[in-house]
Amino acid sequence: MDSVSRRITLGIILSATLLLAGACSHDSVTTIDPSAPDEALFQEGLSAYNAADYPTAISKFDQLLSDYPDSPRHDNAGYLSGRSRYEQLDFNGAITSLGQMLQLHPDSPFVGAAQYYTGRSQFRLLSYAAAIPAFRASIAADPMGVWADNAQYYVGRSIYETGDPTGALPELARVATDYPGSSYIDNADYYTGRCHFSLGNWSAAISAFQDVLADASSIYADNARYYTGRSYYYAGDLGTAITQFQTLLDDFPTSAYVDNAIYWQVRIYVDQGDCTNANSSYSSLASGYPGGTYTSKALSYMQGNGC
Repeated sequence: MDSVSRRITLGIILSATLLLAGACSHDSVTTIDPSAPDEALFQEGLSAYNAADYPTAISKFDQLLSDYPDSPRHDNAGYLSGRSRYEQLDFNGAITSLGQMLQLHPDSPFVGAAQYYTGRSQFRLLSYAAAIPAFRASIAADPMGVWADNAQYYVGRSIYETGDPTGALPELARVATDYPGSSYIDNADYYTGRCHFSLGNWSAAISAFQDVLADASSIYADNARYYTGRSYYYAGDLGTAITQFQTLLDDFPTSAYVDNAIYWQVRIYVDQGDCTNANSSYSSLASGYPGGTYTSKALSYMQGNGC
């Protein structure tokens, strides 16, 4: 099972866990009455949610929230209303719904999940600075919960996206140290490499990317191979760099980095004064990506450097 499949499975398991938790969301003193009208609304919303009919789910959950403010399902419905909006890619709506739930139910067992999806919504809106405190709050609410490792990764990732690779590094390192079984370790390793790459720490970057490549199921394997080549190039090891780019081409022929890799091969051959191979690689690039950005960059580099 690859990283994506593991995470999808995890999400399904979590949804089931959270929904079961909703039966006692306000502690053992509160009893769910299966014949109550608010419970009927909740179950209708839940059925729609599980069927991915998010508009119907939102309608049912929002009706419960409005008509039954004292319902023992109120916090659960608030979370799932926000979560349904997130699944519809209505990130602003999700933030609003989850924020209302968090304000009304600060002690709910759904706080960790609500904070996590608040952070994910902010992240999807590219509001990285705003996402960071939400992810931290998710961890604080449930430090060993199902979303905790994901949230820790996104703390580091969000800091990286704000342009602070130095600040991101210790947060990314905590994914493996605090959550050694996490399926996000390869993600954290990749962005650790990207942080070091941004800082010009070529050896440290290569080491992190090699950790990614050690996980055969990583969704970041082709990215890591590409940036390994780039790191070797900037470290001055052109022979190893060109080998890394060729390995990417051999192992990941459909990667989005194929044209990038061929461009760097052209560049290395030009740097080595090998115009024959530079022209051969350029021909491959031009035939595969006519009019592409890296095709024009490769031609410009060749013409400007004697090939």
